[in-house]
Amino acid sequence: MVYLSCSILRLVLVLELQVLVVLSQNIINGSVPVGESLTASDSQQFSSSWLCPSGDFALGFRKIQPNDDHGLVLADPRGQRLWSSSLNPSNGSVYQGRMTDAGNFRLLSKDSSNDLWSSFDNPTDTLLPTQSLEVGRNLSSRRTETGFGKGKFRLRLGLDATTQRECPKRFMLKDPNNPYGDCVPSFEMQTCQQENNETNVGANVYELVRLDRVNWPYGDYERYKNYNEESCKAACLNDCFCAAVVFGSDRVCWKKKYPLSYGHSSETISSDTLIKVLKIGQQEKDVPVTTKRGQDRDWLIKLIIACSVFLGTSAFANLMLIALYKKKTKTTKKARDVISAAKSIINPKRVFTYKELEEATEYFKEELGRGAYGIVYKGVLKMIDDSQVTVAVKKLDRVVQEGEKEFNNEVRAIGQTYHKNLVRLIGFCNEGQSRLIVYEYLPRGTLASFLFKRPRPNWKDRRRIAVEIARGILYLHKECCEQIIHCDIKPQNILLDESCSPRISDFGLAKLLRMNQTNTLTNIRGTKGYVATEWFRNSPISSKVDVYSYGVMLLEVVCCKKAVDLEDNVILIDWAYDCFRNRRLDDLIEDDLEAVEDMEMVERYVKIGIWCIQEEPRMRPNMRTVTQMLEGVAQVHEPPNPSPYSIFSCEEYLSCGPVSRV
Repeated sequence: MVYLSCSILRLVLVLELQVLVVLSQNIINGSVPVGESLTASDSQQFSSSWLCPSGDFALGFRKIQPNDDHGLVLADPRGQRLWSSSLNPSNGSVYQGRMTDAGNFRLLSKDSSNDLWSSFDNPTDTLLPTQSLEVGRNLSSRRTETGFGKGKFRLRLGLDATTQRECPKRFMLKDPNNPYGDCVPSFEMQTCQQENNETNVGANVYELVRLDRVNWPYGDYERYKNYNEESCKAACLNDCFCAAVVFGSDRVCWKKKYPLSYGHSSETISSDTLIKVLKIGQQEKDVPVTTKRGQDRDWLIKLIIACSVFLGTSAFANLMLIALYKKKTKTTKKARDVISAAKSIINPKRVFTYKELEEATEYFKEELGRGAYGIVYKGVLKMIDDSQVTVAVKKLDRVVQEGEKEFNNEVRAIGQTYHKNLVRLIGFCNEGQSRLIVYEYLPRGTLASFLFKRPRPNWKDRRRIAVEIARGILYLHKECCEQIIHCDIKPQNILLDESCSPRISDFGLAKLLRMNQTNTLTNIRGTKGYVATEWFRNSPISSKVDVYSYGVMLLEVVCCKKAVDLEDNVILIDWAYDCFRNRRLDDLIEDDLEAVEDMEMVERYVKIGIWCIQEEPRMRPNMRTVTQMLEGVAQVHEPPNPSPYSIFSCEEYLSCGPVSRV
């Protein structure tokens, strides 16, 4: 009987030992059995933490030790400090941290007589029960639903215990009965019409009023580096578009334009705002504005209307006479159509002779690049005032019919557009069989040469470039007289100016839509890797094809990798979605340390890119929504699989050239 009992006891001990060995082996291999738990203890055995299979992170408990220099300190196994509750030494040494039942996290001194710091005294975005918001303190909104950085909105408690919204100096509420409404200037704002009548209007009539620690996050249109405050002021006073400038300790001057929105003040803001206002003591007559009295204004309006009607009638008559005269010449019908369209739309753009452009380019000596229909050359033009300006001359030298068609498209599209993120047209030449277009010259080359190099470009610059390109496309889609679909958005068609600001170029494939059109059927256009799926389905084409191409390019901006890498046999959109789905976004940015520190924004941009490349066009956001998501104004939801039911092959996708098929 004794022998039997000993045998049973020995068997139980062996079983327990085997279970412990198996459990230990599972935890070491990164596999945690169901029902297993961790407890906080002083034990340093392996069971006090769980290591993930990759070895990148572990889950467990570690002590937070008090330290005379840094307060409470959390250290890694090697003793390196991971976090500390460092406070101003005058506040005393932190001895312990305590979380109360009310949710207040308190840092206490050794005698526990007073709080050195508490979360209730330093509110962020939430007020808990029993927590009070004292006068002078504020709540800050989150940046996003899952991002805990400070957002755009602040809630401050005033001396009368009510929330307040303040207008800047020399501004007033648009509706005095609505304390939360818009603020408007209490003076006549500067207009660019004034500049035509008088010189140096800004410095004579307007001044800049300082608003300490105030910033408006939106409305930027120009940035100057290494400026002092006086230079920053002068830049705004001499610019009729400038409403304010923001200048900080980094010596960067940001010009702001109206409307100024989402302005806020905080002790954490290291920059000041200088807002343009009318000088005190200036009389209305001193301000050269076009509005005086009601009667004068009505009279002026009538005069303008009468002049406009007269000039319009005269211009129409002149055009009719020109048309009748042209009809008698030997110019072909196609050439007349191109000249007519070009002159009526882009006037007063300069019309060059072929000889002028031949001499400007030194007989087309220096080639800048090649496109689907022509070659771009560098040239130097002599202007009327004997000054010289460097230009890019695009010579259309392919099949005459195709060249004329692209020439007509580019002249019409570029001639009627003006935006800081679009390439500017200087003039054109249509002489005999020669079709040439003259653009401004941008010395920094294309976005492709900027992105696909080592080391990777600055992450902040890439983010800014992505936002500005989106604004340019939004202008083409929504803010032109006629909607323009570019159809070939890609890094090679984005040029960079001296300040690394992007300009969208090459409207040769643009399809013009009238305002009452949303879809059109046309030939396949675009470049492999950037072509939306509806091109292959003979479906109606809308502005969503540009959204798709932009989404691909946005992923390129994040990853600094080409959309299609034939050497690695990788399609970027598939790889990016796989990394997003598997929560391995760090694979996309690799060793980009600046982007690694901004993973929240990296994830946001990747999600926006995936939304843009949805196979179903109606699932893609429009460019206005894309721009708002990039700027942090609109929320970005979790995107679905962009290609859940793709009906065309990878080979077909990659084989699409500039013009593949009808």
